[in-house]
Amino acid sequence: MKIKKGSLIVFCFTMSMHGLHACPNCFGAPGDPISESIGMAIMFLLVVIMGTLGGIIAFFMNVAKRTKKYEQQLQEGTAEWGQDPNLAEGGK
Repeated sequence: MKIKKGSLIVFCFTMSMHGLHACPNCFGAPGDPISESIGMAIMFLLVVIMGTLGGIIAFFMNVAKRTKKYEQQLQEGTAEWGQDPNLAEGGK
């Protein structure tokens, strides 16, 4: 009995939504300047987010590369703790 009541409620709810449609701006009317500007705003935000994430990834890759180089110089004995690994190579 509960399943029948639940399905009846869902059916009535979906049938009552016939007037709920997106406006042309939200639906994306082709050639509408507002729709095009919304699309460009979304693309701009994606570019900003990807640029920020790319910068963060590049930073941590640089840190990992410098750490690996510094550890290698420590094992070779050409660097000491706290010394810049670039200075151990003669300032390159």
